[in-house]
Amino acid sequence: MSNGRRFSWLGVVVGITIATPVIVVLLTAIYLLSDYYGFSILHWMILTTGSNIS
Repeated sequence: MSNGRRFSWLGVVVGITIATPVIVVLLTAIYLLSDYYGFSILHWMILTTGSNIS
């Protein structure tokens, strides 16, 4: 049991470690694109995310 739990925690840690820089890069790219094209992309993404959450 402890091995399975340790493996799942290891998977979570590895997943977070991999996901964090990917999310940072995506957010940076979105920010740069929205800065280049104007706020329309960022505004659209906020609207889409907001409507998905609520």
